[in-house]
Amino acid sequence: MSLSTLPTEILILIQPYLDLTDIKHLRLSCRKLCAAIELRIDRVFLSANPRNVDVFLTIAAHETLRRFVTEIVWDDAVLTPLPSRKSNHDGLSEDDASIRWFVQQSEVRRMDIKQRWENSKRDDMGPSGHGRAQDSYAYYKELVRGQAELRQSGRHVDALRIGVRRFPALQRITVTPDANGGVHNPRYPSPMVREFPHGFIYPFPQRWTLDGPSGIVNSHELSEPWHRLAESEKDMWEGVRAVFKLLAEASHGECKVSELVLDAGILPTGISHRIFEEPCDELRDLTTLISRPGFRRLDLAVAIEDQAHQAALFRSELFRQALSGAKDLEHFRLQASSVWLQTIGVQTSLIPDNHISSLIHVFPVDYWPRLCHFGLSGMCVRSQDLITLLGAMPRTLRSVELDRLHFRSGKGSYGQVLAEAKYKLGWSRRQKQDRVKLTICTCQKLVMSGPFVRVSDEIQDYIYGDGSCPFQGNDYVGYEPASMVKFELRFP
Repeated sequence: MSLSTLPTEILILIQPYLDLTDIKHLRLSCRKLCAAIELRIDRVFLSANPRNVDVFLTIAAHETLRRFVTEIVWDDAVLTPLPSRKSNHDGLSEDDASIRWFVQQSEVRRMDIKQRWENSKRDDMGPSGHGRAQDSYAYYKELVRGQAELRQSGRHVDALRIGVRRFPALQRITVTPDANGGVHNPRYPSPMVREFPHGFIYPFPQRWTLDGPSGIVNSHELSEPWHRLAESEKDMWEGVRAVFKLLAEASHGECKVSELVLDAGILPTGISHRIFEEPCDELRDLTTLISRPGFRRLDLAVAIEDQAHQAALFRSELFRQALSGAKDLEHFRLQASSVWLQTIGVQTSLIPDNHISSLIHVFPVDYWPRLCHFGLSGMCVRSQDLITLLGAMPRTLRSVELDRLHFRSGKGSYGQVLAEAKYKLGWSRRQKQDRVKLTICTCQKLVMSGPFVRVSDEIQDYIYGDGSCPFQGNDYVGYEPASMVKFELRFP
């Protein structure tokens, strides 16, 4: 029996399990399948790239396709510009110097990929011969030129404004500096990425505070107070600022966006912690947006200069006040990224105890009566603070994700958190419909660079059943069940 002979009702049931590429191929195979399977695009992409903008506007203008869009993904990474003539001190022509720079930077990324993906050790990963380098350089040069023209005109920001008005089902806007991810496995396959030549390797893009494979290198944007930065420096977060401003200014009837996700992926970066130090336009826009009735999801990624600034940030009344306004919040996740903290890894005895924030004073959970999911990543914490926070959560809480947390030496561990959640908080006595699913992502290595494990089912067996605790202190001691996923923390 072929697909074309199946009843239309069966075909409609099959459609949700197919990706967009499969749906397109099926619709092209015969007229019956074309009529039975409707093309639905629920996610569109936007960035400072002409191809992404053109496709975005085409979908926004299409009377059928625009009705199904529920999410806009803004790729906030910026292709690194070619070096200027002034930076060339070797007597080379401008083109020769740019080609050499391009080859060198592409090779750095190529080697990083080879080291992190065993299945990527092939000869077609990037420019190797002179001819290949010339072709890749020409392609990259055109990408950079188009990006510069677009950023100068602001057409991508105008496109966002059009999309918010034209997509009636729009619920979520995601801003990420890591849309491309790996060369062969983009996290968000935008039209720009799908058109890349096979094996195309290009220099690391500028991704918020990151300028290379890892490490916060643009420290100026984090060390200087926000009001002292020039607009060109603030535009490192161009997508974030544009989304904040547009959604804050839009009327409630015009904009029905109820979810904002700042997705740094596994990169140690985010928006500047300086935004929360004193009143500014960006903080006001964010507060206005999340305070609207019906706003239900906020994922924040915050880049922090060092542990002292993390303590200052989370003791700031402005941070807590901003979050207190989101009274309809159902999903909240904070990723706090400090390269300094990642470098010292488990040596948290180096962190003064007064630099560890009391979590119950950071997160206004008493203002979130509908909270269902809580996630925390990258912070240095104490077990007792974490348990106090979990104990104050509303009864609506159904899932908690603890991701790459650092415990102050002598102040707790994952094993202690699980034991106290089971006995002190009484989670083991909860009825099945009221249980909280707890997931832990961690690593045993000193420097947080993988491999990592994500453990869930074993934790539920321990808290709600007769299973043994999968953690001794911070060490995972389980048997690698199907729920435990090993993965590499990488900076593609």
